Amino acid sequence: MRVWRGSSHFRFFLNFFFLKLLSLSHSGQPGLIQQTLGVKYIMYTASTSDGLHLPPVIFTSDYLPDFDDPKGRYTDKDGNAAYLHYIPNISSPSSQTTIMWLHDMRDERAPMLENGCTLLLDQAGWHKKEEVVQEFEDAEIEVVLLPAKTGKWLDPQDQSFHRELRRKFVALMAQRGGLKLDKILQAYWTMHDKVVTSSWKQTGFLKKHYEEHLRKVAA
Repeated sequence: MRVWRGSSHFRFFLNFFFLKLLSLSHSGQPGLIQQTLGVKYIMYTASTSDGLHLPPVIFTSDYLPDFDDPKGRYTDKDGNAAYLHYIPNISSPSSQTTIMWLHDMRDERAPMLENGCTLLLDQAGWHKKEEVVQEFEDAEIEVVLLPAKTGKWLDPQDQSFHRELRRKFVALMAQRGGLKLDKILQAYWTMHDKVVTSSWKQTGFLKKHYEEHLRKVAA
């Protein structure tokens, strides 16, 4: 694991998004979606520089009695998929949830993270925990930590992706009926790949002479 110093292969970016039922805003920190008092959803999202957004991984304290898939594979009635994990009293991301995200992304049924890929992360403390670092090393995934306080410029998910995601989610929440969880997934899976690619382009990672741009941002 290293702090960014310049690399030629930036492919994957893991990020968290923050949604609140009333104020729907982004903080670059874990996603909290209030459903009822004391119930939270934390959602991990990831995108690739070629325009793909990977299945989200959702951790919630909202117990769903009818959901019992041992691998956490959840699909709504429209076929929108996610990995869903019930964790009582969960309040924020942790080394545990990050490791679970990694395991889900390397699901033997449909592995999405390849050995040798580069994963960009922010400087959250749980990303630097010994057990998390070891898991990424065992998976042969290169982790690059972005410089502190540069997410506004270097985080693809902080660009148009989250703005469009929030817009879709608010519109769906204005409609009566349906599970909030399913509306989250509907908003996520109706995001166009062009929005993802545009978000990456705005960071400067895909420019021919990107290193000079990133040096200026990091400074």
